[in-house]
Amino acid sequence: MLYYYADAYTDPDSGQIDPQQIGPGGPYAADPPLGTSALLLDREREPFRFVLQVPDNGTSVPPSWELKTAEEVNADYPGTIGGE
Repeated sequence: MLYYYADAYTDPDSGQIDPQQIGPGGPYAADPPLGTSALLLDREREPFRFVLQVPDNGTSVPPSWELKTAEEVNADYPGTIGGE
């Protein structure tokens, strides 16, 4: 598995919170790769940040998502990734 931090995008109409992607027109809700899991949503920081788990199968993710190791995730959010 791969782990990413992704800023959150809040839909102005519905209020739904999704991982963010940045495009030519600005930020919008990303379409995460199949099999992506949101391990947590950090609401203590601004903007909110998702910790995402993505299958390591060559799938591409938005360039704005920040790749992290399991150790880095657990350093920032202790116990998020079990057994690592």
